Amino acid sequence: MKTIRNRKAISQSLDLFIIIAAVLGIGGIVTGAAYTLANSAATSASIQIVQAATAGGSATSINAFSITVKNTGTSTINCSTSVSCEVIIQTAKQGSTAVTSPTPTGSTSSGTSIPWSVLGTASSPVTFAASPMTLPPGGQASLVEGTLTLSTGGTGYVTGTVVTVNVVFGAASAQINIIAQ
Repeated sequence: MKTIRNRKAISQSLDLFIIIAAVLGIGGIVTGAAYTLANSAATSASIQIVQAATAGGSATSINAFSITVKNTGTSTINCSTSVSCEVIIQTAKQGSTAVTSPTPTGSTSSGTSIPWSVLGTASSPVTFAASPMTLPPGGQASLVEGTLTLSTGGTGYVTGTVVTVNVVFGAASAQINIIAQ
């Protein structure tokens, strides 16, 4: 005697749907893995301001300014004539003559001295530039500036003023607002 079993087959459209879903799922996993691998191999430039302070001066001066910047990226930052590393005090403007002294001091976390200089032109924001400087991932760079007297037409800041500072190290940038003490 023959036993008859009641079996139903998967329809062709359901079969096709399962195959397409499996192919797309595997493709998505492979694409995601490749994208993650490519991003992990890429280098990135990123900085963070870890300390900033300033003292108010007068309407035409800055009494003191200091800042420390950390390289939080995965690539070394090399400051040179072709790659600028600048700290720009947007709130302070140079007068009719660009400020060139006193010379700021600074160093890296490895103890290397940094040759900072005051840059800019008349009526521009006060800008400090470091060149040459090499800052590896995790490394820090500091800048300390004493009294800057701005020439005629310059704009300093007094105690209580909000001071806006932009930091640009190559392709990486950061901004901070400080209240002058």
